[in-house]
Amino acid sequence: MYRLLSMDKDVYKEIVNSEKAFLYCMINVGVLGLIYTLSSLSLINRIITTTQSPNFNPAMIIFSGLSFTFLIHAGVALFIWVFSRGIGGNRNLIAPYLHLGIASIAMWPVAPALSAFIAGINNTMLTIFIIISSLYASAVFFISAREASGLSNLKMGIAGLFTIIYVGCFMYLWI
Repeated sequence: MYRLLSMDKDVYKEIVNSEKAFLYCMINVGVLGLIYTLSSLSLINRIITTTQSPNFNPAMIIFSGLSFTFLIHAGVALFIWVFSRGIGGNRNLIAPYLHLGIASIAMWPVAPALSAFIAGINNTMLTIFIIISSLYASAVFFISAREASGLSNLKMGIAGLFTIIYVGCFMYLWI
């Protein structure tokens, strides 16, 4: 995992060749979902305990958070695949799915900070940490997606830019 975080591009080939890509993908995305969900749960728990809500079920929140994490992961992999495929990338959808799942370990530090930010904890250091760690995770994801698609840096940058624009527009319309 250290090699993933140090942005070693060769580690993806080694993981795929060892036939453990699916395992690493599921573990990394699952742990990301648990980190985010448990962080959110711990921050929301004080709100729930003050309102004395009888319908509060932490297990439902945990399973919903895990499901949501896997759904977001699949959606990002699909968008990366579509835009990279459009400019000559790998035809196989499972490659970006597995590579981005393996690279999701880079999002582990972002998850609790983002959860705190969404819960209303706003301070400058938290915001700076979210920005820096998100940029780092984006760099890890870029290398992962580039290795999955087989594109050059320029073409992967174009595909990544189109993905960001599309998802940004989608989120704007959704919100």
